[in-house]
Amino acid sequence: MYNEQIEALISAALADGVLTEKEKQILFKKAESMGIDLDEFEMVLDARLVELKKKETREAEQHELEMEKAKAAQKSAPKSNKYGDVRKCPACGAMVESFQTKCPECGYEFTNIEANSTTKKLLKALEEVDEQVSSNEGMVGSVLRGAASVFGADSLTARKVQIIRTFPIPNTKEDLLEMLSLSNANSTAPANPSPSDNKIASAWQEKTKQLILKARIMLKNDPDLEYILAEIAREKKKRIIKISLAIGIPLLIGVIMFIILAICLF
Repeated sequence: MYNEQIEALISAALADGVLTEKEKQILFKKAESMGIDLDEFEMVLDARLVELKKKETREAEQHELEMEKAKAAQKSAPKSNKYGDVRKCPACGAMVESFQTKCPECGYEFTNIEANSTTKKLLKALEEVDEQVSSNEGMVGSVLRGAASVFGADSLTARKVQIIRTFPIPNTKEDLLEMLSLSNANSTAPANPSPSDNKIASAWQEKTKQLILKARIMLKNDPDLEYILAEIAREKKKRIIKISLAIGIPLLIGVIMFIILAICLF
């Protein structure tokens, strides 16, 4: 609807689902400098914020429905004494649901009692892909090694993307927040990214969304989760603003050069 620069600023302001007064002032100032009608601009901002809230609500409801289906299916599954299928609180003995992170009766917070966290298992699975590809390349002759490396890179990327997308989301607060931090940290492709880098970063972005949806259901009003989500929103805004400025500065230079050239010609 608007040019790329102001659209990027709008996306940055609405990234956390909240439009602060300061963000609103910045957007209005920018819109005014570009000759945009402020009443119309305010209406567009309000509409986008409402649509964003509706989208978040729909996603949360859909995920909650999936959780309910999973719980119903779990009732007929064999029971386990390991954490992740906890049925009794170790502190007071109260019955608890498998997805709860603390006892509703005494407030005892559950922790992962297994030797390896879910996040470590995910990283191990990704490392094993690298190790297997390296081993296979070592068996290829020198003549075919170049071609094998090209096809091997595509296979490596596809397998990593599959692992990231399908890896189970943990049921403990400790593991859930740890995996969320890891996923968000890997969701941005490096500078001058290759097609493989972009595909892997995209898979991490999808995983981050899944983790946030589950965390908002499991850890509602949890201060640790709110802190991490605020940090993610701040980082996202910084990245979008940085990209916006990178696009805007060359454009501004081009306009100035055009004006100078026009003056010289006339």
